[in-house]
Amino acid sequence: RTLQRESALKKVKQAAKSIESVAPSVNVNVVEAEHAGEAIVQFVDKHASDLGVVGDTGKSAIGRMLIGSVARFVLHHAAGSVWIVRTNHQDED
Repeated sequence: RTLQRESALKKVKQAAKSIESVAPSVNVNVVEAEHAGEAIVQFVDKHASDLGVVGDTGKSAIGRMLIGSVARFVLHHAAGSVWIVRTNHQDED
């Protein structure tokens, strides 16, 4: 489990580094929970974050037109702004 957490934290830090030019004071964290959406909302609200960023994989053509369940939950329950980042899966059609 520690290895999974370290891997996830590495990926999140890489993503944060990629947006440094537009968001220089990004704080990253990995939270383990049974319900990812609830954990993200609680974390964003607890830390009074200006912006919560969540990913949406949209693994199928239909899925890319819709927002995933975790992203949708965060979008509807977070007190602040939410940015949903979609992964580009053009090669998979």
